[in-house]
Amino acid sequence: MEWWLIAVFIAAGAMAGTLAGLMGLGGGILYVPVLVYSLEGRVSPSELPLVAVSTSLLVISFSILSSALTHWQKGNLDLSPLLPLVVGGAVGALLASLGLAGLPTKPFKILLGLFELFVAAQLIHTSKKAEPPEHNAGFWVYGLIGFCGGGVSAFFGVGGGLVVMPLMHFLAGYKIAKAVGTASVFMIFATLLGLGFHSFQPITHSDLPGIWHNFYLPGFFALLPTAFVFNRVGALWAAKINPAMLKRALGLVILPLGLVNLINGLVALL
Repeated sequence: MEWWLIAVFIAAGAMAGTLAGLMGLGGGILYVPVLVYSLEGRVSPSELPLVAVSTSLLVISFSILSSALTHWQKGNLDLSPLLPLVVGGAVGALLASLGLAGLPTKPFKILLGLFELFVAAQLIHTSKKAEPPEHNAGFWVYGLIGFCGGGVSAFFGVGGGLVVMPLMHFLAGYKIAKAVGTASVFMIFATLLGLGFHSFQPITHSDLPGIWHNFYLPGFFALLPTAFVFNRVGALWAAKINPAMLKRALGLVILPLGLVNLINGLVALL
């Protein structure tokens, strides 16, 4: 791997790790685009999305442990809805894994861009609204949240927190800090589910050094150290930042990423 690419991965790990701990994301919102663009032309277009997503989930499965522990120490975890979240997540991850297998890079970029734009718009729009009252959403609502999170995690390689955190906030009325902490625990299970289902997909055939099964190991080892360290940094900051500011900042971070992915995907189809 070229030195400049190693530097890009290290920087992406630090940025994504901070966002993961701070906002309840897995970091895949940055890992996947970095992996896609760095491996484009080196891995078959029909196999690239699966390699990028699988590698991202592998990084998240290790790095998220740091922020989950910190949120637990800060009292920002609620384990009561974990069972329906994981059950729903398993169903969503299975269906998403089947849909991702063999999906070409171009439509994947378009879908990723549209997904990111939708989430960004929702977060920016609701950042000015008052915090909703917390309530028990019930088994089926939590199951639906888990289904969406597990599906998004396995399909886009983002850990699932990008969906679970806002849905726990909007549908169950969780305060942002508590939604972030609970999402971080769910992501441990969601990433393992996604990795498990992806392991049954056909093994990627590539002459690129470092490809093992569907993982790009040099990218994994370059991303993980800073991701793990900065997950804890972000989690420590989460309890100190105004919730409305946190939502708006998250939306403004995701918005340009969505635009870039959507435009690149559409241009590639022309």
